[in-house]
Amino acid sequence: VLTAVLRALLALLKCLAFDLCIHHPIKRKKILSSFKKEKVQIAFLQETRNLVDKEHMKLKRDWIGRAHSSSFSSNSRGVAVLIHKSVPFVMGTCKEGPEGRYILLHGSIQGVQLNMMNIYAPNSTTLFFLD
Repeated sequence: VLTAVLRALLALLKCLAFDLCIHHPIKRKKILSSFKKEKVQIAFLQETRNLVDKEHMKLKRDWIGRAHSSSFSSNSRGVAVLIHKSVPFVMGTCKEGPEGRYILLHGSIQGVQLNMMNIYAPNSTTLFFLD
């Protein structure tokens, strides 16, 4: 059951899920600019691919807020969660999937505990992923 505080909190947040490849600087800038224009506060990105620390910092620099990511050493997979600086999210723990398929953030906003998870499931019909 959602409390009134949590309902009000969720009503104020603007979240977006986006499937992309952001290694090209112009494309990354355009996408992040569109997030700013649309006033997106939390973005769940998929297909970030092998987002190494250097690219992660570029993402954070252009986003102006927090950027958490999980990547794999291939040209597939990868997820990220971007949290705008206007969101008073207090990080508790962050768990990254070993193959860049998920990231789980646990923390709080205005004292309300919450989990945010971004999952990039395989395209195949393999059910082992969910086990």
